[in-house]
Amino acid sequence: MNKVSFGDFSIELEDFEMRKTKKFDRMWKVKFGGGVTGLTHHDGVLYLVSADQHIYALDLDGNEIWRFRTDGIICDSDAIIYNDKIYFGSYDCFIYCLDDGGKLVWKFKTGGEIGSRPCDGNGKIYCGSRDGFVYCIDAETGKEIWRFKTGDEIASASVFYKNMIFIGSFDGNLYCLDSETGKELWRFKTGDHIFADNPFLIHEGVIYFGSFDNYLYAVEIETRRLLWKFRTGKYGNSLQPDIDEGVIYQSARDGFLYAISLEGKEIWRFHANDMPGRHVFDEKKVYVSSDDNNVYALDKKKGKEIWRFQAGNHTWAMELVNGILYVGSWDCHLYAIDSENGKEKWRFQTSVQYQEALDPPYDAWEVMVKKEVVEEETKEEEKYSVNVSEDFSNDSEYSVKSEYVTKSEYA
Repeated sequence: MNKVSFGDFSIELEDFEMRKTKKFDRMWKVKFGGGVTGLTHHDGVLYLVSADQHIYALDLDGNEIWRFRTDGIICDSDAIIYNDKIYFGSYDCFIYCLDDGGKLVWKFKTGGEIGSRPCDGNGKIYCGSRDGFVYCIDAETGKEIWRFKTGDEIASASVFYKNMIFIGSFDGNLYCLDSETGKELWRFKTGDHIFADNPFLIHEGVIYFGSFDNYLYAVEIETRRLLWKFRTGKYGNSLQPDIDEGVIYQSARDGFLYAISLEGKEIWRFHANDMPGRHVFDEKKVYVSSDDNNVYALDKKKGKEIWRFQAGNHTWAMELVNGILYVGSWDCHLYAIDSENGKEKWRFQTSVQYQEALDPPYDAWEVMVKKEVVEEETKEEEKYSVNVSEDFSNDSEYSVKSEYVTKSEYA
């Protein structure tokens, strides 16, 4: 067993642990720059958002169709397309609606930065904000329908499913809300922040989501029952899982991409030189971006590397269209890469060519000496419980107030 010496005494390495000591706020500190922070493909058009405050529309050959500028950087708020309109959020605290020609239709003011992807359902747009509210907005008019208050900031993409909205909060809860009224149906408590750069995975009535408590959870929606949880490392989860051919793929902040069965068992893991990012798939390969500046093509069966492509900075959002892998990088470029061999075909440059500053990825963690505390497994399980709100009157602890203001006296 390895030991570290300090003068006249030594201590075993296993006596140390990485412990999160403060709120994770790295994403809110991103400054102006040219990095591509989000990417969406729809009907032959690529919509990329950037920390240069722009959203761009490109054809699949990299030709710019139009661009639109907001008054704040756009970070992790991928555009969504609904009824031929484009919706996204910005750090200027607005949710935007553009027509397919890039003209402003409406914008909606929230009380905080928008650092997550909205979702659509039944003619409405749903989105969380740093102010802790979930907003429901009429997709055509931009008028508020309701809002719901969580216990802390929201940097989590929302998901619509069977007239329910799922969203996570920095208060550690996954919330299930009625999509029509904004009333809380139930919540699931984890041990730390829930921060979702991409939407939660819902598959066959089960929602899969990660938390900064280092676990990936599988919860049955109808019964609100925890099916399993899977340990993913020591620096939390800021991305949510994807699924392909019955295998769940989870990128964890400790540098590993995990392939996990639907029963919560590890199939394989792949280690990048830094945090892996988002995933896309074809018949034989899974492609994953990474903070080590690479894009990796891996064999889906065994997790073995087939090729890698190196950009000038972090690679992030990706789309795979007709055998071409489109990759956004924080080096101020969108790359088109041949998915068979990893060779670059072309690149598109954003409006500025200097990269926004990022705080260190692990500055919320410190090396700590373990305490001699043994907790019973039953106590650990109690941390992850489902709370169901059955009383939605104005006197309820979790209630919806009229005039589209949700009263949630969350402590």
